Amino acid sequence: MELLRVLGKKGIFVTLISALYLSFFAYSGWIPHDQGTLAQSAERVLNGELPHRDFDDVYTGGLSFFHAAGFWLLGTNMATIRTLLFASALGFVWTLHRIASRTMSATFATLVALTCLVWSLPNYFEGMPSWYTLFLSTFGIFAILKYFDSDLRRWLLLAGLCGGLAVTVKIVGLYYIAAIAFVIVYRGQIRGHSDSEVTKAVSWSTIAIAISMNALWLSLVGLMVRRHATFMICIQFILPSLAMGTVLVAESLRRTAGTESPIRVIRELSIYVLGVLLPIVIFLIPYTRSGSLMDLVQGVFVTPFVRVDAVVFSLPPASYLALEVPVAALLLLGLTSLGLRDRIISLVLIPLLLVGLVLSLSFSVFNLVFTMVRLLMPIVAVIAAWMLLFDKNLEDRRKLEIYTVLTVSSFMTLVQFPFSAPIYFCYVVPLVILSSQITCASQPHAAVRTQWTLLLFGLLFGATILNHFQFFDDPNLARMDPAVNLLELPRGGLFLTERDRQKYDRLVTAIQQNSTPNSSIYAGPDCPEVYFLSERTNPTRTLFELFDEPDPDDTKRLQFIVQQDLPLVVLNLRPSHSRKMTQPFIDAVTTRFPNSMTIDNFLVVFR
Repeated sequence: MELLRVLGKKGIFVTLISALYLSFFAYSGWIPHDQGTLAQSAERVLNGELPHRDFDDVYTGGLSFFHAAGFWLLGTNMATIRTLLFASALGFVWTLHRIASRTMSATFATLVALTCLVWSLPNYFEGMPSWYTLFLSTFGIFAILKYFDSDLRRWLLLAGLCGGLAVTVKIVGLYYIAAIAFVIVYRGQIRGHSDSEVTKAVSWSTIAIAISMNALWLSLVGLMVRRHATFMICIQFILPSLAMGTVLVAESLRRTAGTESPIRVIRELSIYVLGVLLPIVIFLIPYTRSGSLMDLVQGVFVTPFVRVDAVVFSLPPASYLALEVPVAALLLLGLTSLGLRDRIISLVLIPLLLVGLVLSLSFSVFNLVFTMVRLLMPIVAVIAAWMLLFDKNLEDRRKLEIYTVLTVSSFMTLVQFPFSAPIYFCYVVPLVILSSQITCASQPHAAVRTQWTLLLFGLLFGATILNHFQFFDDPNLARMDPAVNLLELPRGGLFLTERDRQKYDRLVTAIQQNSTPNSSIYAGPDCPEVYFLSERTNPTRTLFELFDEPDPDDTKRLQFIVQQDLPLVVLNLRPSHSRKMTQPFIDAVTTRFPNSMTIDNFLVVFR
């Protein structure tokens, strides 16, 4: 028993459970163009190419180097990308448990970590950059809290390294970097001098720093969302940042007499920024040496704005905010005397939630439950802000923990903009759940039993219903053709539906029989997996045609195919994001090649 207690307290137990659970999802299913994008990018880096200089990486490019290293160590196949994600995910779960255990029991922290897990990774277990920005943000929270405990600068430097690595993976890592900067300034405000007060000059400089940071951040967020600004976008993406920024400014105004000199804060920010810059500078070295920095700037800071305008998914309508009324009431329990009636409330909730769990088998109820959690962050942020400003019983250490987790979570919710599809919420939901639990656990009359009840419901809902919901495919087709068939191609290694397995087996065989090894072919639009699985070279810079220059009648594409004198062309008749090819283009291509075959949604033409 003592061994189990130690394993639970240290987070080993929850990590082992997570490894067992994730093993059922790690190598099953795929979204072909996502898997193909990751794999082809890594292969091109392994072959000496640079993202943005030699090909249009969809993200910053750091993840392509990580996957390329994985190919070099473990083998060039799709399963390697999943293995890297699996290992990283276990570190993420362990870190979640360690953060949660700061404010709650080890058993409760285990429940929190498991609930965070089932609401996230199993829903789309693919090595996407957004998972890694979530991991690195969580590692960064852990590091900065360890710094606050010990004042050891290596933890502060590590928090910065997490931010720098996050940016090299995906530019949204900037949200985390900004959040930790807010946290460092906030800590300087609540950490007063014991021996003397500060001068008015210092007080005003502290206030100026807080107001300037808040104004700058909110201005940047406003500029980013302005083209698609709606009431729901303001509520979901601006209100949480506004709440945390308000706390920062208000704290600077009321703590001027106890706030330390900003010199120490600036020193801490400098160490943090040094940590941020280290991985970024290393990442920039090959671009500097090859004179291709402007290619990187174009790919990271210009092309994404094309993506913002081209790929948009709206949030639920404002009427769904009515669902948050009962949720808000439960979150506020611990701030009122009703928290003392926790046992009765939890006993009432249990049968209601069990009925809700059964009814969630229907899509309409499932959607209501999922949306209730999806729209939770602004409410948690406002409640936490109120507690930080007006709950005088909160110790400074607990305030730091709340502000750190809530600020990172509030800023990272922007990961969902502008493509606010339900699956994108899964990239931030662990931070939302962690924020809600730390906030509720810190209330004066914490309703612990109610928290347990809601978390158990969330765990059961996630494991029994959410993890089996099809975010991308028709659920009826998924039941008839589950992803249990191994793609035995040399570069496969994943379990797919029988339809996909047969399709890609036939397609790769056709390509390899009608073209020479390592030769160039054309495959498009939106099917980078074809190049990777067939072990053929992509002669273009393109992974997704959606981000190419406009070519409404496919004239440029036809000219390219003709000029390259390619032996084989694969046309995707049902692209995932790009527009369909024009019929005159398809006819023009087929007339130039004497042989053709149709394999599901692919038309293969060859000499």
